[in-house]
Amino acid sequence: RLGLAYRITNGMVMRLGYGITYNGSAYAGIAGLMSNQPPFSIAEKWTYAPVADLANSLLPITLRNGFATPIGASNTYGIDPNYRLGYAQQWDFSVQQEVRPLKLQVLMDYTGTKGTHLDLVETPNLAPTGALRIANVQDFRWETFGADSILHSGLVRVNRRLTNGISFGVTYQFSKSIDDASTLSGGGGGGIPIQNLFNRRADRGLSTIDQPHRLNVQYNYELPFGTNKHFFSEPSLYKAALGDWQLNGTWVYNSGTPLTVSAPSSCYTNLTGVTNGTLRANATGLSTGISDKSVAEWFNTSAFTCPAAGQYGNAGKDTLRNPGVISMAATLNKTFVFADGRSLNVRIQANNPLNMVQYNRFNTTLNSPTFGRVTNTAQMRTAQIVARFNF
Repeated sequence: RLGLAYRITNGMVMRLGYGITYNGSAYAGIAGLMSNQPPFSIAEKWTYAPVADLANSLLPITLRNGFATPIGASNTYGIDPNYRLGYAQQWDFSVQQEVRPLKLQVLMDYTGTKGTHLDLVETPNLAPTGALRIANVQDFRWETFGADSILHSGLVRVNRRLTNGISFGVTYQFSKSIDDASTLSGGGGGGIPIQNLFNRRADRGLSTIDQPHRLNVQYNYELPFGTNKHFFSEPSLYKAALGDWQLNGTWVYNSGTPLTVSAPSSCYTNLTGVTNGTLRANATGLSTGISDKSVAEWFNTSAFTCPAAGQYGNAGKDTLRNPGVISMAATLNKTFVFADGRSLNVRIQANNPLNMVQYNRFNTTLNSPTFGRVTNTAQMRTAQIVARFNF
């Protein structure tokens, strides 16, 4: 990685950077799967006989006949002999400005990331129509390369140093990521196979990691009671109870990640299990949005149906999105100092202190009994009090 920093004026700094990273960890996943394929691994069985029983064709186990009856092999994974490691190029440009009268530090940043030669996981025994090319042949996944991705991200960050008992940091990021990859990490067949290796463009869409909006707020506030504060600065019972408390916490909002409406095996009776989770539903042309979202129906389920026999679904990849999630955490703490030097630290911590109900997942499998319904919620409020006595 290369980087360059240049001070334009007093208080303003410009930074440039470029780096390239190869996915060397892919080999570990590939080796693990290849070790379970023939000729490296073959499943066999034998019947043990303590003494010879020629009438039933049973013999004692010896080194010569101990593994003589192969019963098949798990040949479900293969890799392109010309496989190449994927790599990512990242470039970055930022400008940082210090606003001294307001004691603020402002950063504006742009980052681009391009993935090249990313992993593709294919099912070679499927014809363009979705039917098996060779009947009665075991399905397998074929790992190759050739996919790509692109991510653009803009970020604004404002930090304020502790002044008058208040400090905070606010970061907003807007980004978009697109790919046609089975998996962005690569290696070991971990990605979902592309639906149709004869039509790669149909698998190009939002990345599963895409989150357009991210907002993070961090704050620290020294309550105006106690030593050198506006109220209760002199020794008193009020200062002992209410003085020198600090409140800090975070407030985070993240857009939901994309989701794909998948078609179950009941929609593709001519296909087998290796493609489960890969095949998409058909789009009917209706809008997926509804005006009265509810737990029972979060999107318009009529917008999707099973594809016609012998055809792939034409619904795009990652056309739906999980709901955005807000997470909050707050901590109130104080240290009570005693005359003999001992102290007691009291901390009150809470997650989701407003106890907001937030839906963060819904079912996107066509024909499922819960298709379109909310299936999970974010964590509800939790709180705890922690006390530590130091002596």
